[in-house]
Amino acid sequence: MFIPREGELVVEKDEPRVLLVCDGRARLAVDANDVGEIGPGDILVLTGPCRQIYRSCHKGPPTSLHLFRLVLDRSQFTFDPATGWPLPLAGEHEETDFTVFLQNRCSRFRHLVRAQTPAMRELLESIRHDAESEPPGFRHRINARARLLITFVGEALAQPGQAGPGGVAPTRRRWLSERVKEYLLTHAGEPVKLEDVARHLRLSAEHTARVFKEETASTIFDFLREVRIDHAKTLLVSAHLSIHEIARAAGYSSTTLFCRNFKRLVGLTPSAYRERGGGRRSYSGSVVRTARPVA
Repeated sequence: MFIPREGELVVEKDEPRVLLVCDGRARLAVDANDVGEIGPGDILVLTGPCRQIYRSCHKGPPTSLHLFRLVLDRSQFTFDPATGWPLPLAGEHEETDFTVFLQNRCSRFRHLVRAQTPAMRELLESIRHDAESEPPGFRHRINARARLLITFVGEALAQPGQAGPGGVAPTRRRWLSERVKEYLLTHAGEPVKLEDVARHLRLSAEHTARVFKEETASTIFDFLREVRIDHAKTLLVSAHLSIHEIARAAGYSSTTLFCRNFKRLVGLTPSAYRERGGGRRSYSGSVVRTARPVA
C-alpha cells in the first residue's frame, strides 16, 4: 500500500485479520488509539471492526508499506455484541479445535514488535512462491501453509520470547541455525562474510557453515541469496524505486549480478516480475479465509 506524502491512508475493515509487516515503516492509529511506528518483522492482530489510519514517518516521496494479510473467517467466531470483538472461549479445548485456538489467541488487538521468526519468514516466501508458480495443488499448499503460519503467530501471541514454533525448545544445532538465519535476515542489505556470521555467534567459521548445511540442507550463502531476492520481490512492487536502487537495497553492489541471480532463482528478469505485478493474489481457505500479500 502507498501512503501519500505528508498525508494518511484510512482503511476500515470488520473481519478478523492478522497483518505481517514485510517491508516499509509507517505510523499507525487504530480508531482513537495511537499504536506508534510499525516496521519490518512486526505482527498486528486486528480482530474486530476498526478504523486504521496509516501515516508517513517522514517527509518526502509517498511511503510504501508491504504487508501480508491473513483474513480469518468471521462466521467461525463468537463475538461480544457490545464491542464486536471475539470472546475468549474459556474451558474449550484449543488442541482439538483450531477455531477455539484462534479465538482465544486473537480476542484483542495486539502489536508484536519484530516478532516474525525465521520459520514464519520461510513460510511467507513459500506461500509467495506457490502463488507465483501455481504448481499442481498450489491452493491446498497455500491454505495449509497459511494455517501453519497463523498457528505460529498464535504461539507468539501466547508466549512471546519463549521456545520457537511448535512449542519445543530447540536443540543446540537447531538453535545455531536459527541464530544464523536471524543474523542473515537482519543484515541481508549489507555486505556479509562467513566470518561476520561466525564472529556474531562466537564460533569458528568452519563449524558454523557445517552445522547450518547439515540442519538446513542449504549453504549460508544460498540462504542469504534467497533472502535478498525475496526482499527484492517486495521492493519491485514499489514503482518509484529503480532496478539499481532495489539491487543496492537488497545487498548487491552490482546491478548485473543482482539481475542474473534474480533471473536464475525466479525465472524472470526483475523488470518482467514487476510488470506481472509480483505475487499480489488472494486465496481462500476455511478458518483462514484469505492469505494475501498486500503492497
